[in-house]
Amino acid sequence: MSPSQLVASENYQTWTGTDGDDVHEVGPNIIGKFDGGGGNDTLRVTEAGFVRLYDLDITSIETIEGADGDTTYHLGQDVLPKIKHLKGGNGHNILLFSGNALDLTSLTLTNIHEITYTTFSATTPAHIVVRDFQTAMLVKVSPYNTVYVTLAEGTFTDAQRQALYERGVIYLRDSAGDYINPRPLMNNFHEDRMQTEAGKPGLLDQGTQMLFQGAAPHMKSLIVRTAGFQDIFDLYGIQVTQGGAVSLSGPMAQGVDVLVDGIVIGSVKAWSFAGIEITFNVNASSARVQEVLRALTYTNTDALQVSQKKIEVIVSDPDGLTDRAVIEATVAPGGTQFEMPAEWKGLGNFGDDHFSTREGLQLPFNGIYGGGGRDTLFLSGGGSFYIRDGYIINVETIRGSNRDDVVTVESKALKDVQLIDLRGQATGDHDVVRLNGTFFDLTAKVFESVDVIDLMHHGTVVALDSVETARLIDGRDTANDHIILTNGVFSAHDISILRANGIERITDGNGSIADPLPSPDENLRLVGTRSKDALNGGKGNDTILGKSGNDVLTGGAGADHFVFDTALGKGTTKKNQNKKVNLDTITDFNRGEDKILLDNAIFKKLGKGSIGSPGALNKSFFKKNKATDKNDYLIYKKGVVYYDADGSGTKYKPVEFIKLSNKAALSAADFLII
Repeated sequence: MSPSQLVASENYQTWTGTDGDDVHEVGPNIIGKFDGGGGNDTLRVTEAGFVRLYDLDITSIETIEGADGDTTYHLGQDVLPKIKHLKGGNGHNILLFSGNALDLTSLTLTNIHEITYTTFSATTPAHIVVRDFQTAMLVKVSPYNTVYVTLAEGTFTDAQRQALYERGVIYLRDSAGDYINPRPLMNNFHEDRMQTEAGKPGLLDQGTQMLFQGAAPHMKSLIVRTAGFQDIFDLYGIQVTQGGAVSLSGPMAQGVDVLVDGIVIGSVKAWSFAGIEITFNVNASSARVQEVLRALTYTNTDALQVSQKKIEVIVSDPDGLTDRAVIEATVAPGGTQFEMPAEWKGLGNFGDDHFSTREGLQLPFNGIYGGGGRDTLFLSGGGSFYIRDGYIINVETIRGSNRDDVVTVESKALKDVQLIDLRGQATGDHDVVRLNGTFFDLTAKVFESVDVIDLMHHGTVVALDSVETARLIDGRDTANDHIILTNGVFSAHDISILRANGIERITDGNGSIADPLPSPDENLRLVGTRSKDALNGGKGNDTILGKSGNDVLTGGAGADHFVFDTALGKGTTKKNQNKKVNLDTITDFNRGEDKILLDNAIFKKLGKGSIGSPGALNKSFFKKNKATDKNDYLIYKKGVVYYDADGSGTKYKPVEFIKLSNKAALSAADFLII
């Protein structure tokens, strides 16, 4: 067979090449199985930007080739060893690696300007093996992970080792031995964020996750100061708490001693609005200096305007080696910063309030009430955050840390949220939002620096007005998920991305888009929206919830459940009559197999039952044609089911809520109460 060029269709996910040199063209968000066959085969990415390649299943693909433009190629430790050449196009190109072991000795890099990584844990070291110094210098080290760089053959020169140290590499290894970066290092500190209220001191290391190390037996000095413009409102200090490790010999002032665990490790050489300088003695070991760094505070006393400052921290050892960290400080006037213990109820005021929580703390059951102003919940220190058990009310922004954030939210928690910004300045920062619920309204909500939005439940419905947000959603671990674009339409390329991300049901301004993915034998859970939906089951035992709107429901084969759990129209005007707002049509009801489930929170006269233990409908509650008794609550006439809250009484009128297209001969046995 002669060599060929194979162009991928947008939904095509499997390629098999020829015995020649094949080229497979794909978009930037791809998932599938690719077998190049014989020859020297290339996977060509046709668009620049963020190219997700880490979960491909590839065989006999020798080259990945990019398009022109700034591009990040995201590969994993299962994919990278299978290719021989990564070739970037014209532009600034980054290799982003997921995993803890990266062997670059057999990979040729062309037009790749930076190598960065995200490990599976902030505490797990990353091991990178290179074949030359030039490749090692491409490594962009995150300050939040320990990195081991190994030269496969030969040795680094002294100048090369120094150059790698300057890039933040801590451990080096070559054929001559192991080397440790001798300079002081403040890990988990550089480009971090802190927040506080005007007039109140805030820790620079919020979350106390800064880790300090130094090769020298003791440190020489510490300088803390405002980077850039300094003013009289700036005030630096050291937090001293009863029983804490750090203490001072007197009130903060020039000449006061600094103690850790009762041992004097230095004294304050200078202290003013310009900053604080501490001179250390021989007792200032790395462990003791770490305690001082974790206790540093910043206060801004200007209550009239928002203060945003960059604070510089410099540590030096006796050999003149230094490390520098810059922290971004935000001080809000007229508001309050609240540290959130698990049992506490957050209550803001009329200003711009700041609430802060750390990993491992649930937000309180009673919720956070922001009050007036524009309020923000800060997630300090990185890690996993679970916003549940309560509501966030009048809090407009959720802001992440400068580390990997995983934020799990329930739908009510996002009711008032307008912005979720998990932005971190560290390269390799990987941030995830997880949606724990079955319906989310993300319209008018902005997601910044979020890498992926994970769905946690089958049948999740997400309404949104942003194509960019839709492309972040990952439903590959769930089934029968539904994305609804409330404004505009998806392009064919957008649809291919959503399909690759496991989204089975897609609706936009052009209507519903056919879904080729679900197995026809799967037991589906189909959930409608507030609009008019057409929900179609398969061959399995499906559960179908139309929700609001005049929906068309089709069960297909199998024993299907049609659930009615949404409030009926009030009927006070022509526009809110139920036949206008919530009258669903069942096209294929099959007596003896299918069931209609009625929620007793809506149909209050029908008795007890629940999802886990449905109740049977009392036969006396069901009547054909017309109510003749006061307990004839369900009326069935000419294919239409009515609910009458007082039967033959005159206070309430019958409300039609179901039409059966086949006008099946219903009885009380066809209904269950939940």
